[in-house]
Amino acid sequence: MENASKALIIAGAILIAILLIGIGVGLISAIGEPMDTATDKVGSMGIQTFNSTFEKYVGTKKGTDVLSLISDIITSNQSATNSGSGRTVTFDGKSTANDLSLLRNNVKRSSTYTITITGYNDGYVQTITCSPSLASGT
Repeated sequence: MENASKALIIAGAILIAILLIGIGVGLISAIGEPMDTATDKVGSMGIQTFNSTFEKYVGTKKGTDVLSLISDIITSNQSATNSGSGRTVTFDGKSTANDLSLLRNNVKRSSTYTITITGYNDGYVQTITCSPSLASGT
């Protein structure tokens, strides 16, 4: 009889341990879902912040705005190189600081240009074009 009562006590302890483990796993997965949502929101905010730097230039703009856009692209691309993110932005087919600086020389401050974002990579702005094209020197 003593052995039977000890066996019941051990069985009860095992059931309690299994119950506690189940509750712990349930709590961890319940906490994990909000964390995943928060991580997604932070990533989304990063994309929006990055893109807003360039999206404000979309549309018909004066040459002075195009000059500012090119400066923002140079800064962003240098930052991407330094951080290793690989998120470079191409403007009229050019992405290096030297090439973009040469494009900047073709901008006429009083002229009107149409800026269009033509490509995204993983949600990030990747390709921007200008009409008339600055690459042709017009």
